[in-house]
Amino acid sequence: ESPTPPWVGSEAAEQALQRIPDAVLLLQQGDYEQAEAALSELLSALPDVAHAAVAAKLLGLPNPQAYRRLISALHNNLGLSRFRARKYGRAEAAYLAAVRSDPAAAAPHENLGVLLLTRREFPGAVRWLEAARTREALDARAFLHLGRAYLGAGDTNKARWALNQSLRVEAHRHTPRHWGTRLDATRALARVDAREGRLADARAALESVIAAAPGDCQARYLLIQVAARQGRSDSIAEHQAQLERCRTLTARIQSTLAATPGKVDAIRWLGDAYRDLGLYHLAAVRYEQLLARDPSDRHARLALTKISQRLHPKRPQRAQSEEDPL
Repeated sequence: ESPTPPWVGSEAAEQALQRIPDAVLLLQQGDYEQAEAALSELLSALPDVAHAAVAAKLLGLPNPQAYRRLISALHNNLGLSRFRARKYGRAEAAYLAAVRSDPAAAAPHENLGVLLLTRREFPGAVRWLEAARTREALDARAFLHLGRAYLGAGDTNKARWALNQSLRVEAHRHTPRHWGTRLDATRALARVDAREGRLADARAALESVIAAAPGDCQARYLLIQVAARQGRSDSIAEHQAQLERCRTLTARIQSTLAATPGKVDAIRWLGDAYRDLGLYHLAAVRYEQLLARDPSDRHARLALTKISQRLHPKRPQRAQSEEDPL
């Protein structure tokens, strides 16, 4: 007979199940090192998916597939904590474990595509992202990643299709995240236009990005390149000066991200720095992390309120009637 697994008849697995919300909260707070440690500990305390039937019965889950989905989600979150801490090799291992645990799950397929996109391994990124699309309808952010992957792989037609899809789906949403996705998709479409020689379209798209986010270094850099190709030297000097200023702040941001991950003061500074650049979607992520740590953080809450007011389309004022109070 095979030996009885150590988790059968013990409380370790039940206790691990109860600690999942705490581990997920660490991820939401931006404390990636602690999140990685907590998620790794949980996974070591829970049964392997090879024992999914017994584990589901032990933990009171409806069926083995529910347990496989749970373990896949934990591996996926472990991968996210490592990816955001820039531990890309270890993130890949966690994402692959998530796929093995539940091959039907779309999220780890998408995250593997994003990881390969970060590494500039574009054909592989396309394969994983398309695999995610066969499992679940993609949201705007996922279509953005797919468009970037196709552009990197040299297929401008599919890149344009995916990026336009990114702009269409969830177009009614006005959260900072959706605003940032549209900003990124517009910039990426400008790259497609520039590559295909549609310089006027590329310039118009990039100018719209800079109007919305003056500190978008990528857009300014691309606009300088487009202006040079158009022979419009009159605007290059102005954008070059702006580019140097935003690059200086961006360099400080990258240094802070590398040196003090997860520290409250660093998160607050990052939020303010992104806000000053006009990158409101990135600022909102940091302020949300602060509120996940301390819901009474007035600075973060006020900053998020102002960002929401700035990004949401202004509603038309209703004409005042004689019966309306003054």
